[in-house]
Amino acid sequence: MPIPPPPPVPRLPETGCCEWSFDAESRVLLANFRCPGRRRGGNGANENVVVRLDRDDEIFLLEMMERDDLTVISEGLADAVNDAYWTREYIEGCIGSEYHHKFRSFETIPSPGGGGGGKQQQQQPRENEGWYSMKVADYFRYLQRREDVKGRRSSDVSNAMSLEREFTFTDSDGKEITVDVENEAIYMIDVDAMKLLPHAFEDFQLNFKLPGILPGGSHCMMNAVNANGRPFMGPNLYLTPPTTFTNFHQDGHGTVDSGHWCLTGYNEVVMLRRLTERHKFHAVQLLTGTSDAYGTLYGLPHRDGMATQPGWPSSEAIGLCKKMGYCPSVFILKAGQVVHINKGRLHAFRKLSPLPLHETDCHYELRKSILQTKEQTKEDICCSIAWDWMFKGVTSEGINREVSSILECSRLNRQHYLQSLAIPETALLFLAKENIAKNPIESMANAGSSPFLRGKFAPDSKTVLRGILPSLEYVVTRHSSAVAFSKLWEERTKNVKDSWCVLIDSKPNTWQNPDKFPLDPYGAGDFFCKICAEELSNVYMHCDGCEKLLNKDFNICSGCHRDGRYKVFHQMHPFNPKPFSILNHTGNKFQLRQARCPCKNGKECAYCSFCTGCSCRCHQRFTVHYRFMEQENEVELLHKAESIVGFDTIPRMEETRLRLLSLISEEGVDNPVTNEVKKDEKGVSSNDPLPGLPPQWSSSLITPPEEELDNRVKTEITPQVAAEPLRPLKKRFYPPSTSSSDLHSSDDNGRQADNSSKEVHTAPALTLAGAVPVEVDDGPKISCFMGQTNGNRDETEVASIETVSGPQTYARQVSTHKQVMDKKSTVVTFHCKKCDKDFKYSSAKTAGASFSNHMRRCGQKNQKAAMATPESYLSETEVKVDETQADFKTQIDPNELTMGSNVYVKCNKGQEWLATLIRPREKGGVQGFHIRYKGQKRKRRVSDEEWVPIWSVLRVTLDK
Repeated sequence: MPIPPPPPVPRLPETGCCEWSFDAESRVLLANFRCPGRRRGGNGANENVVVRLDRDDEIFLLEMMERDDLTVISEGLADAVNDAYWTREYIEGCIGSEYHHKFRSFETIPSPGGGGGGKQQQQQPRENEGWYSMKVADYFRYLQRREDVKGRRSSDVSNAMSLEREFTFTDSDGKEITVDVENEAIYMIDVDAMKLLPHAFEDFQLNFKLPGILPGGSHCMMNAVNANGRPFMGPNLYLTPPTTFTNFHQDGHGTVDSGHWCLTGYNEVVMLRRLTERHKFHAVQLLTGTSDAYGTLYGLPHRDGMATQPGWPSSEAIGLCKKMGYCPSVFILKAGQVVHINKGRLHAFRKLSPLPLHETDCHYELRKSILQTKEQTKEDICCSIAWDWMFKGVTSEGINREVSSILECSRLNRQHYLQSLAIPETALLFLAKENIAKNPIESMANAGSSPFLRGKFAPDSKTVLRGILPSLEYVVTRHSSAVAFSKLWEERTKNVKDSWCVLIDSKPNTWQNPDKFPLDPYGAGDFFCKICAEELSNVYMHCDGCEKLLNKDFNICSGCHRDGRYKVFHQMHPFNPKPFSILNHTGNKFQLRQARCPCKNGKECAYCSFCTGCSCRCHQRFTVHYRFMEQENEVELLHKAESIVGFDTIPRMEETRLRLLSLISEEGVDNPVTNEVKKDEKGVSSNDPLPGLPPQWSSSLITPPEEELDNRVKTEITPQVAAEPLRPLKKRFYPPSTSSSDLHSSDDNGRQADNSSKEVHTAPALTLAGAVPVEVDDGPKISCFMGQTNGNRDETEVASIETVSGPQTYARQVSTHKQVMDKKSTVVTFHCKKCDKDFKYSSAKTAGASFSNHMRRCGQKNQKAAMATPESYLSETEVKVDETQADFKTQIDPNELTMGSNVYVKCNKGQEWLATLIRPREKGGVQGFHIRYKGQKRKRRVSDEEWVPIWSVLRVTLDK
């Protein structure tokens, strides 16, 4: 479905200080701040340019920058910047001897068929993989050689053709590299102007006419964050000959805005409006003709490993995007112009070449008009300054859109284990604190004369608080839920020795003595989750083992700790990858070995007394840290913001609130909007799983009384929620591959159910706080087996709930205690001799989870033996239908084995080893053999013989 069209562009200002124009075809809004009659006379003639920034023009410019369906370009804002700081002579003199490690190569391959009526051959560039590193002075020599070969400075064409086309340079490793200067364009990327060209950066910062749109400026969300706490966002210098390009991408994985100032040359640009994930994938396929939409959205613009080179959009593709409502902007950015790129907007750059394009290219007419105005067809070196920033917005509605979009995109990046460039939660907390402090002072001042502005334009404190209030509530709710869960975990594990323990720090990091506390909470250091790369704004989990044993910080988010993702190996030592607790983070140690450990890989830990090589528990102990403030202060911050805003909220306050709080439901923590916790008489949730020891499956909803099961009238039922929140039906029926949940879905005939295509109804309507109640007609149900229900199959009723953010489908467990099987299935009842219990198993795997869970409780070795040879461990009591469908079969006949035979044995890691059978032996009710390994395995064995169960013997062999 196409996206609804954007609203019309408002009337353009007429102040006399700026010439405004809007191109409806390209959706480009151009603001020319150069006064009429006072144009730039030439490069370096800044003293002849008069630029006036009227207040009305500035307000209109910033309001239009809030709109993601327009492309705002300005001229004259950077005219006062001294061009001398960006010349070749100055740059080479400052950093010519320095090595830069981000040079990208683009090879130009002539292809048959000419552009521009077939008069010349069309050049098709291809991005080569890998990066070059070279001295900056060598790069300028490369540009000079290319310029000479191309004939730009040679009046004699024959002399130009005789010039050496090969250029050789030495990289930082001492390796000589030779390139073809005529057909290979090298792009110098991401030169840090702040660090390498400090005077040029200072001049740019002082003379840019709108410094509020620079990183940390007055219109940036990071303005309230101290300079040391901001991530680096530029400005950076980019230098390249024509024909190079930057593939479609979204800056900072969609979390930051960008500014791009073109000093010399021309940039051909294609840009779309901000889209949802589904529309982004569709747009990438339309524009590039490739299916690598994931790499476009979550990869780097200059990346390796692309199966096919993405093509440049055609005019037809741009037309399709217009029909879909993607509002594509196709334009050429010229020297002296600055373009604003909103966060989350897909865009691509290409440097204009003096050769014409094919008629199907979307920039064919634009390039043709540029080439006609040029005096001579020569290459223009393209030099640009670009920076990232976090546009806050200037109106309450615009602030709400900008801030909430960053939070949603950051949560999406977390699912893909990508670190966002922006720090939205940290900036949001400081932004709220600053504007709460400003509000009483602004209230006492006269209207429109804030003592904090001093002639500058910026939204007042109440406008900002109205815009950030839904996002602030989301952040505070997430942190409060994480702290509440950690306190419950601490309470329930206070008597658990050495494992899974959680402590809560007594005071925030900012209260610590900086002379004794090694971590700077106000810095931009290690405040991203080590596992999922999420921003750690105020509440985070700190590994006590890494602190005590390694003297290093291993900080993770509360979500990764709650999900047990810390139980992994993570290399902390720069060189040594050994899984020792005194070298690296080893949260995956579960052995119970103390002194005189048989592994002989480590010594006894000084803190937990377990072996540091195989069973140290220290890296499973975590402490909740507050970075800036205690949770009570964070909640108080939210209450102050709510009291200032009062009832004067933005129109879409509730919609944004529900959309953001729905992200908390996906995290698996308590959501005050979608959760209602059922508590017992003591006020403790009755079905909460023990933190750190989650069951195979814990129900989300309490089963209603049996007398309500047959009630099929249309009534509203408010679900009673236990430890976990309501989850969408799709997520409950199809857990991720890493989940240990044995959850299988089938229809009433026992066949696998396709939940993506089946329309699901239920009799009662499900009502949630903040949602619109919808009555659903009676219809088919989904039968679903849950992991811990003692072998009984359960039916799950589902309901579709219409909220302002869209329909959501949720599940409710209803116990029915009945077996429904397909005729093609095999049902086998096994009897466990150890526990004296019967368990049913079917090849359709619709009722096998209970048996699997029981075998896990009986022990891993017993489970493996039973799965391979059920007759040796379990007595088969009942078989129905087709016996050939049974899952359990012995892999080899014991009668075929003779002592002294050479066999192949499969170990627990799945590798095959040559061994000799010594003697048979039954161990724990399981048939097996004593074997002696041969070959490489034999050399690594300490003992002479080893017992293996019969299921690990694969086959007899004649190998010696």
